[in-house]
Amino acid sequence: MSVVAGVAGFILLFAIHLSLISRANTVTWDEPDHIYSGYMSWHGDFGLNPEHPPLVKFVATVPLLPMRLNVPELQDRPYRLQAVLGGRDFIFHNDADKMVFRAQMAASIFTLLLLVIAFLAAREMFGTSAGFLALGLLVFDPTLLAHGALVTTDAAQSCFLLASIYAFYRYVQLPSAGRAGITALAAGLALASKHSAVLVFPMLLILAGIEIFRRQSADSGSQLSAGKRSARYATALVIIGLMSVAILWAAYGFRYVARGNGLQLNPSMEAQLAKVPSPTQAKVLHEFARFHLLPESYIYGFAHVLFSADDFNSYLFGKSYPHAVWFYFPVAMLVKSSLTFMILLAIGVWVIASGRLQKRREVQPAT
Repeated sequence: MSVVAGVAGFILLFAIHLSLISRANTVTWDEPDHIYSGYMSWHGDFGLNPEHPPLVKFVATVPLLPMRLNVPELQDRPYRLQAVLGGRDFIFHNDADKMVFRAQMAASIFTLLLLVIAFLAAREMFGTSAGFLALGLLVFDPTLLAHGALVTTDAAQSCFLLASIYAFYRYVQLPSAGRAGITALAAGLALASKHSAVLVFPMLLILAGIEIFRRQSADSGSQLSAGKRSARYATALVIIGLMSVAILWAAYGFRYVARGNGLQLNPSMEAQLAKVPSPTQAKVLHEFARFHLLPESYIYGFAHVLFSADDFNSYLFGKSYPHAVWFYFPVAMLVKSSLTFMILLAIGVWVIASGRLQKRREVQPAT
């Protein structure tokens, strides 16, 4: 009971902080775009902000549905221009403060869920003290404090990527259909949060490969041969993959067409795919669109992600770059992370490198 009370106290503290941050700060550049496109998605239009899947935008705009709002008239403009200008009018031609606060508080659900999952994962692997340590690090993390209530996709993706890895860990500990289903649910919600969440599949594949060749394992499958474990995990990953894609389809209402009421994507799918720098990637996306393997808006947005790295400028340490640079995020992590986290990270790396960590994973057996 004291553990539950402690976790609830941390969550309540963080929720209060997020609400105060929301009240004190102005809306960020991306949020009007996301809020407007999310609201329009409830009315069947997934073509205004296709560079991001709809889950976060759906959840964030639920509190706006009962409101009587002035909705800007759609114009035949390119999707990014329409979303940006339409989002600006949507927010500031209504009660902006009320709309943004409601949307941000709804979006913060993903951040609060991330805290809970992090505690549960750390507690199961390393004990209750480690769980509270992980929870404390997140509650006082500068980046999470700044972004935890924004109507953007980063917190949700972090939440469901961690949930996917943790759920697969639990499946490996005790394989069952239920635990595989929970992994699939988490992976599907990750896909519906952000396009880069497709990296969850190679993550799970690598983890499965490590499990296959581990010399010791705490789960019941440790007595199986490597071949049988390979078959088990391969089957599980295929099922997880198929179920997660089904969940992605569900986020789009099981509809291929991005826009209803006779509206068309602007520019067209062909023009969008022509911008993808890799002919191979463009061909793959074309085939996905041809056979309707994924929702049209998702494919269209994935193309946006692939070519946008060459479109956006980068600025780091006083120098401008005409494209994305690989070291931006590692540097950003070093700059933005708390000193406590960086010290613990350095200690962790040293413990592993020095061979002082005898266990490959959890310190104590899972319960």
